[in-house]
Amino acid sequence: NQYYSAELSQKVKRGMRETRLKGLYQGGGLPYGYKVVDRKIVIDETKAETVRFMFRRYANGGYVREIIDDLTSKGILYKGKPFATNTVYGILKNEKYSGVYMHGDEVVDNMYPRLIDKDLFDTVRQKVEKNKFGKRSVKVEYLLRNKLICGYCGKPISADTGTARNGEGRRYYKCIGRKKYNNGCQKTQVRKEDLEECVVNAVIQEMSKPE
Repeated sequence: NQYYSAELSQKVKRGMRETRLKGLYQGGGLPYGYKVVDRKIVIDETKAETVRFMFRRYANGGYVREIIDDLTSKGILYKGKPFATNTVYGILKNEKYSGVYMHGDEVVDNMYPRLIDKDLFDTVRQKVEKNKFGKRSVKVEYLLRNKLICGYCGKPISADTGTARNGEGRRYYKCIGRKKYNNGCQKTQVRKEDLEECVVNAVIQEMSKPE
């Protein structure tokens, strides 16, 4: 019985390895954004764009909570509910989206079609590792946070971040109506430093008047 069990185990492992070498689906859960067609894992385009949005948004300085809020406002849910923070982090760290994953010491690169460009995946993975547990690596104070209303549509103005072409991080104030709800608001984003300097100077000027 012991010999039979050991032999069976070897046959199962050998069969599973042959299945991997052929790039065929082995069963089990699939990452969000993939589906199975004729035993082959293929990209589920109805969900893949959501994954790409997460990676692009995070790479450009967005925070996971903001990504979830953006998706929820667009009606994009996960199993009928808003995405959980751990679910989004799990997606951002899953190397299968880059087309490669490790099975023990074995590199499998013919099973999962690449959904995220490798450079983008590496950029996001480095940021995730740097900001473990979702903590911000640098605390930035927005002086006008929760104090601004859009003069065009009346929606709140929120803090936002982005990345310039040279890779430099940029911080802005942006209308939530335009950013989240696509309400047609014409208010463009404003550099954090510019708006704060303008408001501070105006306050100083007013406070300097004798009256």
